[in-house]
Amino acid sequence: MNARLGAGRSDVYQKFINGHHVIRRSDRFWAGLSSDLIIEQVLMGSLKSTGGLTRGTGMGEEERFVWLLGMPACTEIRAAMQHLTDNAKVVGMKILQTIAEKKLADISLKKSDQAVILAVKTAVTVREESVVIDPNLFFQRLVGPDILLDDNTLLFESKDTFLSNPNNKQRFIDKLSKALTENGFHTAHASGDADCLIVQTSLKRARESQSTAKAVKKAGEKALVQLLGGEGKDTLDSLRHVKYMQKLSSHSGTMAVQPQKLPPTSAAAKFHSTRVYLQVQEWKHLRETLSLTAWGWELKDNTLFPTYTTKAVAPDDLLCIIKCNCKADCSTDRCSCRRHGRVCSAAYGECRGECCMNSIVNMEKESFENASDNESDC
Repeated sequence: MNARLGAGRSDVYQKFINGHHVIRRSDRFWAGLSSDLIIEQVLMGSLKSTGGLTRGTGMGEEERFVWLLGMPACTEIRAAMQHLTDNAKVVGMKILQTIAEKKLADISLKKSDQAVILAVKTAVTVREESVVIDPNLFFQRLVGPDILLDDNTLLFESKDTFLSNPNNKQRFIDKLSKALTENGFHTAHASGDADCLIVQTSLKRARESQSTAKAVKKAGEKALVQLLGGEGKDTLDSLRHVKYMQKLSSHSGTMAVQPQKLPPTSAAAKFHSTRVYLQVQEWKHLRETLSLTAWGWELKDNTLFPTYTTKAVAPDDLLCIIKCNCKADCSTDRCSCRRHGRVCSAAYGECRGECCMNSIVNMEKESFENASDNESDC
């Protein structure tokens, strides 16, 4: 056969004579193997080892196609890892040189003479500073494949593996930004930490936009509904009713539901939202001075007071049955009648609307005395 090879393919015959009939994976002297052994060790080994075609996935056409297309990527990963761990080879050769021609009893290995693997390396020094690293995340970023995204791309990798590759992350950000822009949303890209850009963009957009009180009230109520566990279709009033019924069903019959533990009403929340908006505008100097009375405040006797609500605290038919049981003069807000803006009458508590400061008689008397004092001053 060799004679026929020399007669027909002299170039191949010459290479065969020069020792090119074996395949080498390293430069060691006895490392040459015949092609059939290399196929058995490499190709068949990859087929039969964990992750190979014969390990659980079957030998269908699709599995063979995916496996074959993945081989170049695996080769690049293997080469990159070997390049990364070249230090291990250097350390190993140094150890071999130190123990050459020594008896086993005379060999002494130092702890420093060993390669540091990723599993035990939790920090690296960068520009004289120690930086903590996650070995698993670091490995994922080394082996994370590049994936070209389009509208029909199906991803089979985990989220961590996909985003560990900076190119994949940037493609995802670009695609997401494009989709948001096409739907009317403003986007901005940060070259580094995005926190500073988020604040700067928010302030810039706030200066450019002139929100109306109506828009602020609507946005404020929507935000409060989300914070209090409501759904998108809920209002504060409907959510308040739902929460009240839930608390009522969980309480015993003798325990009253505390109003302060319920969501605020829509009428109260809108004034709170406008006051918050006004305060932010004043702090950040985003807009010129706004009218305080148009943004949740009211002026009484040259003094500003917050507007709490435009609705009564309760229906009139409920307020009419409120009565105090004060034993003092009802001069403070501890009196439930005074606290709810009601006047004590003869049917109420200990005072019976006569010997207290919240009765009609005393209020008329106080008004008369004030009028007399004003006339005397004139």
